[in-house]
Amino acid sequence: MQVHQAAMIYLNDPKSGLTKAGSRANYRSELNKLDQHRELDSFTERDLVDACHTPCIKGERKGQRPSDGTIYSRRKVYEGFFKYAMFMDWIKKDPSLYLQRHLGGRGQAVKENNWLTREEVTNVLDAVDMDHIAGPRDNLFMRLGFTVGLRVSELANLRWKDINFDRREISLVGKGDKMAVVSITKNTFGYLMDWHGQCAVEIGRKPHNEMVIPRIKSVAAYNEETGSWLSERIQSIDWAGEPLSNTTLGRVCKHYSEKVGVKFAPHDMRRTFAGLLFEKVDIYQLKEAMRHSDVSVTERYLQTRPDGAAQAVRDAGLDF
Repeated sequence: MQVHQAAMIYLNDPKSGLTKAGSRANYRSELNKLDQHRELDSFTERDLVDACHTPCIKGERKGQRPSDGTIYSRRKVYEGFFKYAMFMDWIKKDPSLYLQRHLGGRGQAVKENNWLTREEVTNVLDAVDMDHIAGPRDNLFMRLGFTVGLRVSELANLRWKDINFDRREISLVGKGDKMAVVSITKNTFGYLMDWHGQCAVEIGRKPHNEMVIPRIKSVAAYNEETGSWLSERIQSIDWAGEPLSNTTLGRVCKHYSEKVGVKFAPHDMRRTFAGLLFEKVDIYQLKEAMRHSDVSVTERYLQTRPDGAAQAVRDAGLDF
């Protein structure tokens, strides 16, 4: 089924929900921008993301990026159209199913996913001040994200008891309450051992249930001689504290993102892990490394990567 054939049926079918002439006209206008002779089942999520970002062809924004509202409207058109195509059994897979992950709502900024190159990852890790109290923690947090591919929730809840130092592995309960074992790369393991030793010294025993990525407490300093509070604050590692929130971990990434000029969020570390590893293994091996239930989920981590062609010819290496 080609686009022009499907669009004509869709726009005239009461089951499409397009009861108003204005709505049908708007949907017709956006669908006409797609290749009319292209087969429906050939469209990918990347194709629709690109279509939503197609520069305006008229008006004040002619030749420019469309507004967030326009992107939102285009997204709704493609979602409605391809959902209908699935209902009619014209396609086996809906390419618009996860557009919301990439495209913001009306009036919202468009959410961008970021894949870092090997060089960018190195620059980020090199920017960590290991002499600062939070440096070793931040270094390990990002290394576990970039080289092991842990999810944000897994990083936040990782405890020392989850690590098998003899086998250099982490046992964890992943998404869907599934047990999994992942391997730690050589250099990351070295930093992990140093951090483990620091924890043992500070708590006076072998760590067990303490957080691997702990909170940093900050309290006001008190001068007992003068009986007054000082302007500076005292920082300490709260090994026995609660797990860090996703918001706090996001701030850590934002700090180094701004410091180096490389934009990335916590989940972009896992996305980067997938992109770099895919240069060394096939999609099915990557699926196992990502601990996905289906290879189609793994494909979504790769298909919207903007520099995939360039990355394919670069030497891979996940141990920084």
